[in-house]
Amino acid sequence: MIKENRNHIRKQPNPDKFYFPAILFCVALVVTSASFVSFFMFKKSITNLTIANILIVSIWLVTLVFQLKNRRFLSYLKSLSATREVHNILVIPKEVSSFNGKTKVNNVHTLYNHALWSTYVEYRGNKLIINLKIPQNLEAATLLEDKRSKLREAMSSMNTDYSFSPFERIGQYYVSVGTK
Repeated sequence: MIKENRNHIRKQPNPDKFYFPAILFCVALVVTSASFVSFFMFKKSITNLTIANILIVSIWLVTLVFQLKNRRFLSYLKSLSATREVHNILVIPKEVSSFNGKTKVNNVHTLYNHALWSTYVEYRGNKLIINLKIPQNLEAATLLEDKRSKLREAMSSMNTDYSFSPFERIGQYYVSVGTK
């Protein structure tokens, strides 16, 4: 879905594309660990795992070189850090019962916190883009509505050189763009 707004084109946010390099790096670590374990502990041939590992690491290196070439790697690291900060601001902690000390299960809070995994922040050039995933549950969506303005204020105070637009709905996301 492409939407024309304020003299530029915006696309539907895509968290899979955002997290791809980090996921690829983690997969490379897991495959490398599995190949070491299978070789040293079980003395088995590791040709299949080695081929898979070389393929995954080479794709990750191509992605890394492309990002370094286009000066996006530092922006990517800043984006991951800012995404973590947004998650910490928006998350609703689990409630602990004062009677028996066990955590209470609140389905609305669970659905709300689950939608946060698709929420991310992205630095692109002179812009800081906040993408908030809207939960499917109406009650969880109203919780997000309440926290949206607080998030915008918090991001404005953390990033004083950016001025943020109000959140605008694009598909299943609320998007706010901060410009320098």
